[in-house]
Amino acid sequence: MEELQSGMVSLQVGQGRADAIVARYIEHYHGNSQAAKALCRELRRGAEGQEVPDLLDVLAHYDRSAGPALPSATISQHISNAALPTPLLPGPLRYHITHTHSTLHPSNILLLRSILLPTRRFDTSLPDPDFVTSLTPCLLTSGADKRILFSLPDSGEVIEAFEPAARPGLVDGGHTAPVLDVAQHPREKRELITVGMDGSVILWDLLLRKPVLQRSKDHARFVVRCVWSEDGEWLATAGYDKKINIYQREVGQSDRMDDDTKEDGIEVQPLNTSLTLRQSIVTQGNPEAIVFLPNDAQPPDVPGPTSPWLVWTQREDCHVNYLQVGVADAQATSLRFNTNPSPTDTHVSYSLLSLALHPTLRLLSIVTGSHATEGAVSQILLLPLFSGERVQTIHTTVPSSSSFVPRQAWFTTPENASRGEGVWVASEHGRLKLYDLATGEEKADIGVHGAASESVDGGGGAGMSAEEKAKRWRMGTMNGVIKDVITLSDGRVATCGFDRTVRILERAN
Repeated sequence: MEELQSGMVSLQVGQGRADAIVARYIEHYHGNSQAAKALCRELRRGAEGQEVPDLLDVLAHYDRSAGPALPSATISQHISNAALPTPLLPGPLRYHITHTHSTLHPSNILLLRSILLPTRRFDTSLPDPDFVTSLTPCLLTSGADKRILFSLPDSGEVIEAFEPAARPGLVDGGHTAPVLDVAQHPREKRELITVGMDGSVILWDLLLRKPVLQRSKDHARFVVRCVWSEDGEWLATAGYDKKINIYQREVGQSDRMDDDTKEDGIEVQPLNTSLTLRQSIVTQGNPEAIVFLPNDAQPPDVPGPTSPWLVWTQREDCHVNYLQVGVADAQATSLRFNTNPSPTDTHVSYSLLSLALHPTLRLLSIVTGSHATEGAVSQILLLPLFSGERVQTIHTTVPSSSSFVPRQAWFTTPENASRGEGVWVASEHGRLKLYDLATGEEKADIGVHGAASESVDGGGGAGMSAEEKAKRWRMGTMNGVIKDVITLSDGRVATCGFDRTVRILERAN
């Protein structure tokens, strides 16, 4: 009989439970053969109905002085409190590519977002015909060609394009380098923030289709991330100049309209929004991910006023960092949590590259990447807010490398877009994978880009001659890097990649 200890938790593990732990490992990672399945059934005898940890978690939590250990909290407790079923996803799930958009950008596609594009038109069907503004759901993409495109998900039709600036320093132009991230204001849908390789932060008026006359150059290098707070008062940007900037959004009174803001004699009120830099954080490494918590999320042991909290991570660091926003610098609190299984272990063997706030549970999802070990795979760490202790570690089969930042998106259905029963993870080898949040099991594995593509247009290279395959590699269409993944409100999944395509996937079962 072996005792597994972890602070407040002590679990007695007999031979039957140990066998069940081995069975779970085989099922998850090597359980495709009939012989493996039969062995697992035999190993699970005597441990029916017990919660069985992942063997990799047991090894990861091993303390040489105290023996094997397990975390004191589990994902099951959070799911139970939210009254979600377990397992969360049936499986395996089958998806197929229904749409391929290959004419958007002539170069690598770097970014994919789902936004609402304000459109103004004259409606003659009204009792008193007038101009009305509607919001059109569309896909936003950016590419190495420096353009920002707005297209319809089903047809791929481009309904708007923001061109790059004609020359550097043009005040009312776009970016002079590729755009790396965008953030639409949570309430004022006319406002769109774009950041890019030119170090600029640009505020756009989507209704007038042009930048507001304010361009921030507070970053000296690539700006890789931008995010609004829940109420839209605060904007955070992260750059490879090792800085995170916090801006406060301020709205003044509208100026008199210029002639070019009038449409058939009806004035369009321009935005009069400005961004004021309030805080700047200097980081030790390049920041990779930032996310604002909901305004009501507050640490229990930090006194002071209620204010938003920003969470951020940086490359070559295994800590998750919290910063209190909107208070005086002297009163602002910063917190730092070690995500290693043992809080006393300060060795850095992975980076925290992607952050996502769960739509239902008060959990952060963090996708790791290796910066040192070749052949390593990414993990998905699920952490409670204001904590470094993992409640779940999902051991993916997504290869990790020092040059790739894996993206994630929550699983959705047409009936429920906010439960987040699973998480999608992109790879640099063309395959998109879905993992069950509760069990960590892989529920879907689809080839979507490059040579791995399973699209109906033959993107996977089946039947091609060696000469045709070589030609496609030179053109980039066999490149399997999945640069971004998002889920749409109707439950479909969209991806973009270095094969210069956007793919739309739909569940087949």
